[in-house]
Amino acid sequence: MTELDQSKILLLCLDNQPSIHGKYKDLLAIISRSVELKRARSIDEAREFFDEKPRAVLVADAGVTRSENVRVFSKLLSYLITGGLVIFGFDFPSLTPNDAFNVFWGKFELPWKSGNADRLSFRVNPFCSLPRGVRYNSLPSPYTMSVLHMRRAKPDDRMFLQAPDPEAETEDTLFPTGPHKGQAAVVGAKVKYGFLVYIGDINGQTGTKKLILALIGLRPRRTNTGRT
Repeated sequence: MTELDQSKILLLCLDNQPSIHGKYKDLLAIISRSVELKRARSIDEAREFFDEKPRAVLVADAGVTRSENVRVFSKLLSYLITGGLVIFGFDFPSLTPNDAFNVFWGKFELPWKSGNADRLSFRVNPFCSLPRGVRYNSLPSPYTMSVLHMRRAKPDDRMFLQAPDPEAETEDTLFPTGPHKGQAAVVGAKVKYGFLVYIGDINGQTGTKKLILALIGLRPRRTNTGRT
């Protein structure tokens, strides 16, 4: 298993979508204050930065799914299976074409497929798998987000599930029934020695930013407002 450089995180943004630096400006600022945040906007930058073995890779758009970027994907896969942490989120769920999205996960030998798109409240599955060193009590829950669900994930790969409706006169069950049965907003799985996470949020909710920070082992810094 590869030893990772805990002082570096890679943001893989081959399509260089400007929305990433808008919706996620505050998150990227927090990360940059804690570690060296590398932004890979080209094939050459990505290949160079992967060789530095960052503590985590944040995949922010659909660029890595394209055939012209196969060399970058090869680096990503090698990094992951030798012990890396890869998080797919930001604009990835909303900008990846559905056909490419569904084919992509098979490259990691995962059966995942796209599910429903909806805005719901979600909570942590207390029995899900997590990356090394991440604790359940560090994850935000419950919170509301608009998501592209993932289906066909194993029960313990489903990290965030639809929260029950407090006004519904039905028994509270961990796994949702109805139209979202077998689906999850966030999924994660061990791939060889590494860990892969998909976050389906398409709007960059505050809870999602807290989730990303928890997964990469960082916490938002509290600012002193001078109030008592």
